[in-house]
Amino acid sequence: MNPGDHPRAKRPRRGRLLGLAAGLLLLAFIVALWIRDLGVDAAARAAFPLADGRVEVSGIAAVVWIDRDAQGVPHIAAQNEHDAFFGLGFVHAQDRLAQMLWLVRTARGRTAEVVGPSGLPSDRLARLLSLGRIADEQFDRLDPATRTVLEAYAAGVNARIERIRAGHVAPPLATRGTPLPLETWRPSDSLAVAKLHAWGVAGSLEVSLVLSDLIERLGGFEARLFFPDGPGGQGPDGSLVTTGIRPADRRGMHSGWSPDPLRRAAGLWGRSIGSSAWVLGGAHSASGRPILVADAHLEPTAPAYYHVDHVRGGDLDVAGATIPGIPVVWTGHNRRVAWASTHAGAVTTDLYLETLHPGDPSRYHDGKTWRPLAERVETISVRDDDDAVMTVHSTIRGPLLRGVGFDRPAPTSVAWVGTQIRGVRSFASMLALARAPDATALLAAMVALMIFTARAAARNGPARAA
Repeated sequence: MNPGDHPRAKRPRRGRLLGLAAGLLLLAFIVALWIRDLGVDAAARAAFPLADGRVEVSGIAAVVWIDRDAQGVPHIAAQNEHDAFFGLGFVHAQDRLAQMLWLVRTARGRTAEVVGPSGLPSDRLARLLSLGRIADEQFDRLDPATRTVLEAYAAGVNARIERIRAGHVAPPLATRGTPLPLETWRPSDSLAVAKLHAWGVAGSLEVSLVLSDLIERLGGFEARLFFPDGPGGQGPDGSLVTTGIRPADRRGMHSGWSPDPLRRAAGLWGRSIGSSAWVLGGAHSASGRPILVADAHLEPTAPAYYHVDHVRGGDLDVAGATIPGIPVVWTGHNRRVAWASTHAGAVTTDLYLETLHPGDPSRYHDGKTWRPLAERVETISVRDDDDAVMTVHSTIRGPLLRGVGFDRPAPTSVAWVGTQIRGVRSFASMLALARAPDATALLAAMVALMIFTARAAARNGPARAA
């Protein structure tokens, strides 16, 4: 028999047919993925900002020009300051609307409405601190000029949101995978996001809790080595002073300590959080002018935490790093001066050991007399689950740390400078930096900001047992 006529000789042909079928299936799968990716790409492009054209909006007095350079940085030009801040809000909403909506939900303790029970830890802490409520109350106390800026910015954000609602542009892709509602942006939302940012970069609560645990574990004398105004861990002879705490002892310290869920939800969590800044004098630069260098140490996120903008309108001409949701240049320059925001490492949170009445735990001692704890109930909506209800009890110093992952053996209240309702000058001071015509005015704005922070901290008073 000829080998080519043997029945087994047909098997390679069958293998070729199977291989062809598998190849066709693979090709069909690749084509399906390609079509799907084309759909995703098309949806993404539909949500991109308009690079060339004209958009009709209401709320501005004259034409606002938005030119994007080769790096995508928007240059906003208007005839007056109001329209310039309107343009900044519109641009932020074009580029980072999903990020803005998430940040304001985080600040107001409403992320569980979107992500379900996993959002409860950060929501509870935001509600305990009342970031959103205090932002609303502070907005009513702002000076008219600052309110006008926030209102103009909010109008620009809402102009973009209205175009999405009307179907003129597509919503951000991030709002499609998760039901993130396109809610109207309120002027006070910018204050709420600013408070979230201040809380996140400070990390002061964890520091205060660790120092409190050190005092409890070591005693006040040895624990003082770890405090900012202590001897820095060196003995009189310059030798290193050790505490005698072994790693096992560290693990055995107060078990109620846990990472701040609010900072984590805001993307401001990590070992690298901080900043650095320095100035090179003009005598050492090729141009003869001083060079300001600043770096914000943040965990990498997508999208990035900051957004670079250039805004011109009226006498305003400022460029630098902004946070989507806040019409403030944190690090940047105008025509005459430059500035940088840095992490000062200041303690902005105080803890108070409260004394509750032994026969009536709804009352506490304020240092002079017994008085009732203030009580409010917070109801948090949770996606695909029952509402979560938390009761917040507060003293004159602040809310008790209960039910937010920082429970203490003894009743402990927390006081943070950002919750000072009277503290409304910080935002105006930041805007004054952008408008500063010279170094003298810049320093005056910075001094005003530092005085506000110092007075707010003084109103909290030093940490003590009550």
